[in-house]
Amino acid sequence: MNGIFSTFASNIKRCKLIMNIKIHTPKSLKMGSGMANLKQFIMSIVATSISIILTFGTAYFVDKSKKENEKIEIAKMIIFDMDQTIKKIEKNDSSFYNACRLQLQVAQQPECFDSLRSRLLGIADIGTTKFSETTEKVFSTSIETFNTIGNANFVDVVTKFYINRQSYKDEIIDAIQKDLEEEPVLSSAKNLIDLDLADYRLYHRAYLSLMKKHRNYCMQLLDISEDDMVAFAEKQVVEDTGRLIEREDSVSKSWMKEYLEHSAIIDKAKQQYPEGE
Repeated sequence: MNGIFSTFASNIKRCKLIMNIKIHTPKSLKMGSGMANLKQFIMSIVATSISIILTFGTAYFVDKSKKENEKIEIAKMIIFDMDQTIKKIEKNDSSFYNACRLQLQVAQQPECFDSLRSRLLGIADIGTTKFSETTEKVFSTSIETFNTIGNANFVDVVTKFYINRQSYKDEIIDAIQKDLEEEPVLSSAKNLIDLDLADYRLYHRAYLSLMKKHRNYCMQLLDISEDDMVAFAEKQVVEDTGRLIEREDSVSKSWMKEYLEHSAIIDKAKQQYPEGE
């Protein structure tokens, strides 16, 4: 028994010794030592780096988001201007339809001219069509606009749209206005029949079709929805105020058939009016 108690007492002493051991910081890491200073220096660098990353990283994403919003807003402004142009050209489409219908009626029944005279006033509306050029000037003259949009395809399509709008003005609006001034359609059936309405309408439809394609392609390029444009348009104050390379592709067979039929009737009617009459 004495042996057992002796062993037990010895084990208790060992436990006490173990419990009394203190964990000491190595001298090399004590405050004031070289290693401690290095440790503090490294921790300072890490903290500073994290702070810089958080500051500039956040600023970068905020700036990127701001530029993206600016790009979309500029694109919406341009597409909105396209929409205003297209609306005016579509209004001319209705005027052309009515004018062509009346011209055909007079060509087939010249005696109806006097009774239809008042309904021909719509033709003059086409020659007074005006487009606002404010947005086009901002787009064309500001390098910041190009840089903000940052999409070469979008810029190219918008440029084509405005070129075609100018061509529409030159070849349709100004040309028909000049014709109306030289030979007022309200003065005689001959002047109405001599007006090349079928030609004008065919070109007009080609321009309208092509410009709609340009507008829709711009929407796709920057992933702008029709709902986005409706919301944008509601905030706007509307100012009421190119070359058609793809013209052949924009002229449908039905348009051409209608054009040829119209031209044939008008050519036949013109034979009733001798030159110089």
